[in-house]
Amino acid sequence: MSFDWQFLTDETNASGQPNDFAFVVIEGQLFLLANSDNAGSSVASVLANQNLTVDGQQFDNATAFQNDTTFTVTDANNDGVVNIAFGVVNGGTSASAASALIVDDVQVVPHVV
Repeated sequence: MSFDWQFLTDETNASGQPNDFAFVVIEGQLFLLANSDNAGSSVASVLANQNLTVDGQQFDNATAFQNDTTFTVTDANNDGVVNIAFGVVNGGTSASAASALIVDDVQVVPHVV
């Protein structure tokens, strides 16, 4: 499967503070996409001042848009259904530091044996 994504945040993270982060869960396996200071990200991306507005919410920082992020998926139950979930977590207590995830062009291509 593949998809395009971009992580947006207003959080300016001080070392040792909780991070907002974006993730995908594929067939029960969690993958970190990015976090507010981008430490430990599984995809190389850098937060930059981009001033993007999504659905009326302005975000001061964002990763570069990630094209064709690819994962190999195994149909765990062999029933033709692949469970996928995308999410964002607010790692701190400040509701004023919003974060969001843009996801586009999700594709699951069956592998014929």
